[in-house]
Amino acid sequence: MNLLKKANGVLRTGSVRGDGCTGIGRGGRRMAGIWFLLYLYSFLIGCCVGSFLNVAALRAAAGESFVRGRSHCPSCGETLRVWDLVPLFSYLFLRGRCRYCHAKISMRYPLTEAAAGGLYVLCLWRYGLTLQTMNAWLVASLLLCVFLIDMQAMIIPNGLVLAFLAPILFDLALTGFSGILGRVIGFLPSACRCSSSPA
Repeated sequence: MNLLKKANGVLRTGSVRGDGCTGIGRGGRRMAGIWFLLYLYSFLIGCCVGSFLNVAALRAAAGESFVRGRSHCPSCGETLRVWDLVPLFSYLFLRGRCRYCHAKISMRYPLTEAAAGGLYVLCLWRYGLTLQTMNAWLVASLLLCVFLIDMQAMIIPNGLVLAFLAPILFDLALTGFSGILGRVIGFLPSACRCSSSPA
């Protein structure tokens, strides 16, 4: 528990009393290195999730299954290989063009991947090494998927709306009913002010 508190302290402030000296000591530098790797891993995980969300949003908007079928180029229809699907790096390596037909790849793909990676890093920075981070990752992924589908087809599938029950129940398990109730009570005054303000 003390190690976890110290790690979150480095995460928040960037400093820790490591070997009795003021500032970042030997232990603080080691902990900062660990957090750098955690940030990097969370960014890479977010990029991979963002790549999947891109495919899921495009196929959901087109009425296709995002579980079956392999990824393919929307211009020539060529099936993409594993090395064509590495988030961010494939786009940079191929210079934004399809390997097979050389058609231009939409900037939507790398931007979504980078946005998902950034959101995952922010969630880790906000909640630290806690289960709340995973729940925040889930919420961020669902919101990003809603945004992508809405932008593509101006619809929000009912199944995606129901999927938000998962993080709500998870948060309920973590914080108890009082945590959910506190958020609702805190939201009500601002909602009332917005509804009563003139149009």
